[in-house]
Order: sequence, then C-alpha cells, then structure tokens
Amino acid sequence: KVVLKNDIDMSSVTSWTPIGAGVYTWGSNKLTCNSGTPFTGYFDGKGMTIKNFNPVCENSTLGGVYGLFGCLGEGAVVENIVFDSTCSMELKSTKGTDCGMLAGLAWDATIKNITNKGTLKYTGTSDNKKTTLADIDKLREYLNSIGDSVIVIGDLELVKVHVHTNKPGKA
Repeated sequence: KVVLKNDIDMSSVTSWTPIGAGVYTWGSNKLTCNSGTPFTGYFDGKGMTIKNFNPVCENSTLGGVYGLFGCLGEGAVVENIVFDSTCSMELKSTKGTDCGMLAGLAWDATIKNITNKGTLKYTGTSDNKKTTLADIDKLREYLNSIGDSVIVIGDLELVKVHVHTNKPGKA
C-alpha cells in the first residue's frame, strides 16, 4: 500500500522506468504479460500533486506500456492524483506502444479521481502499428460512469475503446 503524504516534484528525474513496466500482448480476449510485472497494489495520492513529470517514451518494443505506471493489473487501485501543468509526456516510439500520463494500460484495475493538466505529444514513427496516447483526465467521467478499467487501442485513423465493466449494458 502506497499513500502519498506530500506533493512530488520530479524535476530532478532525467529518465523514467514506469512502475509496472513491461511488454504485453492482447489476443483471444486475453492479456498476456511477456515481460515485466504489472502493478497490482494500492496507490492513494491523497489529492497530492505530481509536478515536473516529463518522461519521453522512446520505446522500440511492440507492446510496450508507458506512464507513471506501465501496466495496472488485476486488482490494482490507483486514486486521488493530480498531474499539474508542469507535467508533459512525449511519445517517440518506433513500435506500437500504449502511453498515458497515469498508465499505459489498465486491466481489471480501479482508477478514481485522477486529474491531468499536463500535455501529451506524439512525435514517433510507429507507422500503422497500434499506438495509444491517452489523456485519462478526458476519459475520467466516462470511466467512472461505466466500469473499472479501459484499454484504448488506436492507429493513425481509428481509435477503439475497450471497457471492461462490472455493469453489463453500460459499455
């Protein structure tokens, strides 16, 4: 169990390895972790602010996940975090990658009360490979109304949102 007691200023962090980093594949309605370990614990930000979180994802492995957390796995609970306007993320990926300020991927996880005032920017070269850059704050209201977790999959022309919910008929 992790509970923040103070704001976090990450201005001195020059490189970032996401909590729960790894490589994942999705097929036959099943998520498979090919390497790494998803975060499955409890993280309560207590409304504290993360400042100057400015990771640059230069992933070259198909299926990589990137954010403060790489993958939020089954049973994970992450709540009450604010990313302020000094935060930004740049995705320079050359392979299909799932990125978000909070997490690249959430699978059967609970995400509540996350605010992102930072920016997300894509400058990668992943061509038509599936690449996601999601702003969880813009999805927050919708997610809270229908379920526990979301997988956002996109390419240059199409974005699909796969919601896994315990409220049938709402997805």
